[in-house]
Order: sequence, then C-alpha cells, then structure tokens
Amino acid sequence: MDNLDLAEVILAGHSFGGLLTCYLTANFPQRVSKCVVMDSGFMHPSVKEIIKPSLDRLGQRIPSWEAYRDAVKSSAYWQGYWDTAVENYYHADVQTNHDGSVQARSRPTAIAEAIDKALAEPWESIFGQVQQPTLMLHALGPFGGPGAMPVLPAAQAKETVNALPNGRYKAVPGNHMTMLFGDNAETVAQEIMTFLEEC
Repeated sequence: MDNLDLAEVILAGHSFGGLLTCYLTANFPQRVSKCVVMDSGFMHPSVKEIIKPSLDRLGQRIPSWEAYRDAVKSSAYWQGYWDTAVENYYHADVQTNHDGSVQARSRPTAIAEAIDKALAEPWESIFGQVQQPTLMLHALGPFGGPGAMPVLPAAQAKETVNALPNGRYKAVPGNHMTMLFGDNAETVAQEIMTFLEEC
C-alpha cells in the first residue's frame, strides 16, 4: 500500500484472499476502512479433501490446451456455468511447454502448504480484531457432484461472521468458483455495492 501511495483502502478477497484480507486488517487496522470476504473463513478441517479434485488437476501435464480445457469443463463444480470468462480464467493459468502440452502455473504443493499454514493461524483472535464493517459473501453450492460439500460449510461461515465484531452475512448463488462468474458475479457485485453504500 505504501508503494501504491494508498493511505486507506477497502480490502476484498476470495478464498485465501479473504483470509489475507482479515489478517491484514487485524494487523494494519488504520489502513483499512471496510472488508469484503468472499467464501472464506474458519476452514473445515477436511478442506484439502474437499478441494482434492482441483489439486489433483494442478499437478498434471496435459497433452494440449484443448484437452486441459475439456477436462476442467467436465468437472462437476462447473456444470452449467462454463463461458468465455471462465475459459479465459483457466487459459491465463496454464503454461504451454515446448511439446505443446500444458500444465497449470499454480502448484498443488504451494496451495496445500498455504492451507496447512492457514489452518495453524489463530483465526478466532484474528477475526475478533477486525473492527471494520465486514461483508461475508457465502456460496452455498456444492464443490463437486450431488451431495458434495461447499468449500466453506454453513457452520464455518456463520461461525466466522459471529467472530467478526461488525460482520454481515449474505448467501449468494453458486459454489466457491461459480460465484465469481456470469449472473452469479452480478449478484456478488450488487451485494458488494449495497454494502459499501450502507456502511
């Protein structure tokens, strides 16, 4: 923020970015006026198992971009939500190798390490230090096929909001990923605008 010459900001983050939003706000409260936390909070102890299909994909080398795209597109958590924006999101995250094969730039080991370290943080204390108005946007949709859990189960989402001194809860359509695209993204944007206008 200093390098950008920003004295005070509204912080927003999705997933790990939501945890980072709260961590930064707790440690630099004078620099943050409001927070938006999207599908992030007290993590389910089995979060690595919940996102395992995504982590497994990240470690693979796929013969072509088209094969990679088709594999991701067929994932249960994307059914009915694929569009150009989603495709561009994934295309930006792959590197093309000399032989035409592709692999994700995101590394599953780095994500697993971030999860392990996040699980070890004293989140109840951190969330309790966030005095700023904070909006929790929670995607209730399953992260997988029928019967799969959301990445952030309802109990953890509600527990997080209760730990935030000025927390507000809003359920939004979609799952952990689809909340960010298409009509769901419009709903998320509207909820954020309403929150910023009211606080």
